[in-house]
Amino acid sequence: MWPEPLRDQTSYVSRNGKSVEHLYRYENLHEAVDHLSSACGTKVELERHNVSRDAQLDLSKEALTSFEKIAQRDYELYESLTLWSL
Repeated sequence: MWPEPLRDQTSYVSRNGKSVEHLYRYENLHEAVDHLSSACGTKVELERHNVSRDAQLDLSKEALTSFEKIAQRDYELYESLTLWSL
């Protein structure tokens, strides 16, 4: 059993008047690893585990619209994150 109910992503990054200091887009996780390496003063290397197979995923327009409505706060959070280019 989970220690608490599963929630939308936005509820995990800001709670009880506190929020995270750093938040990275999934496609830029290398920046998070670089930040952690710098903060720790040592090179952090991660192995790949639990990697999904490449597969085509097509949602109907109705399903996509419904999901986007339900996850609107998460989409807004994601869009607010700066996408850094190297």
